[in-house]
Amino acid sequence: MPGRVSGSSSAPCSKYGLRAVTYAIPARIDEAPLVRPTSDEGPVDAVGADRADRPFVTWPELKALSASGLVDVQSHTWSHSMIFCGDDVIGRVSAQLASEPMLNRPRIDAGRTLEFVTPDRVGFPLLHRRSRMSDARRFFPDPDACARLEVSDGTQIDATPFAGKIRGRWESADEQVHAIEAELAESRDVLQSRLGTVVRHICLPWGVSGSITRRALERTGFLSAFANKLSGRFAVGPGDDRYFLKRLNERHLFALPGRGRKVIIV
Repeated sequence: MPGRVSGSSSAPCSKYGLRAVTYAIPARIDEAPLVRPTSDEGPVDAVGADRADRPFVTWPELKALSASGLVDVQSHTWSHSMIFCGDDVIGRVSAQLASEPMLNRPRIDAGRTLEFVTPDRVGFPLLHRRSRMSDARRFFPDPDACARLEVSDGTQIDATPFAGKIRGRWESADEQVHAIEAELAESRDVLQSRLGTVVRHICLPWGVSGSITRRALERTGFLSAFANKLSGRFAVGPGDDRYFLKRLNERHLFALPGRGRKVIIV
């Protein structure tokens, strides 16, 4: 779960009689000795926290939110990963990557230890990418081929030069199914174990799903999934597919009633 969130952040919910559901990413949550202070306890640098290398809630904070009884913690998948889905090099890492949302940076490890492309990997090849929860098959670029494109002397490069394919391998169909099921099952199991709660609902990253994910949701016992950000009616209604519920586009926040709001057409 991204954002500056701490244990006493449930105070606004209590003050106004509100309850909330939040969707957490267990693989991206760190341990911490303390729950950080909130705006209820004095000035906080929320902007600075959001720009930090790890702008996520910590385990003590998430546990405090859950224990408050006001915030129901459900799943946002285990790692919220973007994966390479092609072998065409469409760019290379440059200073521009620092301005890209952290959660959009592609995953590059081939095992359980998460590793994502970072801005300091100047020259690292960038390939077409999609959500892990889509039907796209993952491509693993060869690490040696990637290393040969990296710049080690600190020189910045243009983000686009280089055209062609890079050596690597495609995941098998079985690997793809296993990886998607693991994203669902491990997110549920870790959250339930750490928080002592029941996790049966999920919000899929970027509102993206696919036929493989839908079947995996049924097999892993989830009861609902918010996944659909396509055009149409932006609300959940009777008869909707419970594994493809409409997820509001974040731009609608600007169209809510209130002073200073923007009227937009999507």
